[in-house]
Amino acid sequence: MDNVRENTNCGCGILLLIINLSIGAWSVSYLVTTFLHEHIAIGWALLIGLVGGQFTIPVAVIAWLLKLAGVL
Repeated sequence: MDNVRENTNCGCGILLLIINLSIGAWSVSYLVTTFLHEHIAIGWALLIGLVGGQFTIPVAVIAWLLKLAGVL
């Protein structure tokens, strides 16, 4: 039973890591491009997305929706 729990936790952690690396990097790149009108290197976007993906992903989605609505 303990072995099953360890495998489940490991899979969830890897999934969150992949989400933070991929979508987090996109969100950092999008936010920098949208608000600072600059481009960021993919390595820096991956690093920042890995650390701050929990915050940058929702902010990027809100910024994208505001941009679609014409507010930004």
